[in-house]
Amino acid sequence: MTKERLMIFTIAIAVTVGAIFCWYFYRNKPITHKETVPAILETEDVNEDMVDPIELDSFDVARYLTVEKVVRTQTEMEDGTVETQYDSYLLSDIDMKNGVDETMDYSDASVGDGFEIEQGRVTSFKSEFGFDYKELDETGFYEKLLSVTGINGSLDNVSFDEDTNELTGQKIYVLNDKCDVIDNLMMNVSYDELLSSAVSYQAKEDVDGVIIPDYFTAVVQYRVNEMKVTKNLFLQVTINTETEVLDEVEE
Repeated sequence: MTKERLMIFTIAIAVTVGAIFCWYFYRNKPITHKETVPAILETEDVNEDMVDPIELDSFDVARYLTVEKVVRTQTEMEDGTVETQYDSYLLSDIDMKNGVDETMDYSDASVGDGFEIEQGRVTSFKSEFGFDYKELDETGFYEKLLSVTGINGSLDNVSFDEDTNELTGQKIYVLNDKCDVIDNLMMNVSYDELLSSAVSYQAKEDVDGVIIPDYFTAVVQYRVNEMKVTKNLFLQVTINTETEVLDEVEE
């Protein structure tokens, strides 16, 4: 899959996830507040049989990782029109064995629903994410990435999103602990009414049947000056299996 197709696919996922959460948010009673205090989704507490325990250790066997981080703001005007702005769009291909990465910032490449890949800017993982992965193993890298992103709640203390599961079949778990990513998204933001917020992950099986996180999302929705605004963070770490296979063939 080319980078351009990969990014378009990621945008589609982010839009779909945002739409699902918006649908869920609007069913909840809004909260009027002037401070950045998240309103947690009222999901069902899950019993142990409903939780698929995720494993980050399976990433230790990977040499090549791809990290995608998208921060998007969507504003619905009074007349129903919607404006979308990509505040951040980072794509990083990392060779963990050799400690090198190819990182691009596509924040200025998003135009409406389109994408101008030539507008991408070459950068580095460390300058964009704020830490050096070279001294970390793959599991430590994933844990550090979640921490610096502000997804610092327990991945075991979660609630299962049954409504989304019935609607789409996805296995999404909402973190019950407060996460700093919500405050990060709302930093320096003024609003009239906070509608809702949530941090979640989707679980999936890898090729060996191990349950791993597919992606993480953080969504905050609020109202300001009669406009509805949704801020959405999408974070995904994937094992680049195509590169892994090519590397094995060359060896």
